[in-house]
This record gives sequence, C-alpha cells and structure tokens, in this order.
Amino acid sequence: MKRHFLFLALVCCIVLLSCKKDVIIRAVTNEDISCCGVDDPLNQLNWLHDCVYQFEQDKNLYRAEVYLCRYGSDNDGFLITNCVDCPDAGLSFCDCSGQSRGILFGFAGIGYEEYGIDPQSVRCIYRNYDNTPPRLTGKRWELKKFVDRINNRIEIPNYNGNYISFWLTFVDDGTIVGGGVNQLLGQYVKEDSWINIEIQGITEIYDISGWEEIVLEALNSVIECDVHHDRIRLYYNTTATYMEFE
Repeated sequence: MKRHFLFLALVCCIVLLSCKKDVIIRAVTNEDISCCGVDDPLNQLNWLHDCVYQFEQDKNLYRAEVYLCRYGSDNDGFLITNCVDCPDAGLSFCDCSGQSRGILFGFAGIGYEEYGIDPQSVRCIYRNYDNTPPRLTGKRWELKKFVDRINNRIEIPNYNGNYISFWLTFVDDGTIVGGGVNQLLGQYVKEDSWINIEIQGITEIYDISGWEEIVLEALNSVIECDVHHDRIRLYYNTTATYMEFE
C-alpha cells in the first residue's frame, strides 16, 4: 500500500511539472526582453518560469510583477514582487540564476544606486493582473447600497421588502442618464477623484417608497468618485458616506 501511494505521488509530481512546463507565460511588452543568454526569460529560465507560474495560479489572491534590470557594468537581473499593493514589502532583486541579491525600497529603504542598478533599464515584463485603467463611462452602474461609516450603517434601497433598482450611465460627452422609478438626465464634471454631478431633469412618476428623493439628493451632493473595474463609490457630503454601484 505504501509503495502504491509513493508511486501515485510520483506520478502526480511528474504530471504537475509537465503541466507547468507546457504553460507559456506572456510578457506584457512587445519589446525585446532577451537577457541572461536567452530570448524569452519568462519561459526559458526555469526558476523564473516556476515563479511566474505560481503567480498565475494565485492571480485572484494578490498582484505580482516582474521587472527586468541591468546592474554593475553589464549584468542582467530581475526585480520581483508578489504584493504590488504593499509598498513596505519592497522588491526582491535576483540575478540570472535566481539567487537573491537583496531587497529594494520597502522597509529596507535601499535604492537603485546602492545595488548599481541603472534606473533607465528597469521595465516591467510581467504582471498577473489586468493593468487597464478602470473606466467610469460606457457601463450601466446599478446602485447596491448606501454606506455611512460615521454611524456604521448600511442601507439597501427597498420597499416592502422588495429591492428597488436605481442605475446610472456616464457618457464620454459629460452627460449622465439614469433611472429607477423615473428617468433622469444630468451632467457631470470629473477630474481625478473629484466629481460634480447635476441632475437637471426627471420624469414625473410618483415614488411611493421615497428612495428616489434620497438618491437624487445624494447625487447632487457628490464630491468624490472612486472607480474600480467592478464597482464605483460616489461619496456625498463627506468621504465617510457613499453610494456603491456595481
């Protein structure tokens, strides 16, 4: 039985290694990334391929990046992080064989010059996440909840236990359309995170729930906008109260 178990474990390891080698890792640049004596370091350097293969498996858990760099007189190297959102963690500096040469930035506080790295040579060749900037426009955003962080309160628009759907669409020309009980039209101006919304017209269907009046008042008091790929937050009155749309 033990021998049978060891055989199965060995087979599993062989299969996993074979699958790993068959996975082609795509660079995020069309520029030449040949270095360390190979044309495609992400796939031809075994240690680096194993590293980014794991990043691919864990892409829903964290954001990772790999940068190519040159240091010393004529040496290739890599700067690697599996925590893009953790500035204190820094970047692991590795040579062509995968040996660690130290940590840059983060708590270490060590910059390029202390390792002889040419800043002009540093360029990203891999990331395990979509780096396309999120867009406010071109999508129908549906209101999910009101959040009041001052009073630790979350409210979901509903009437007699039934969810009320309110939605917004931001247009590139600066207009905004939306609906719920009534249809609404307005304009917005956005610069970085700052945004101003003015609802200028709505149809005249009576809203027995009272929620539409709350939504309109909040929209006309919006001061800031936080945009992600799958949701937006419109902060109104203060940065502690917001409407969340998906």
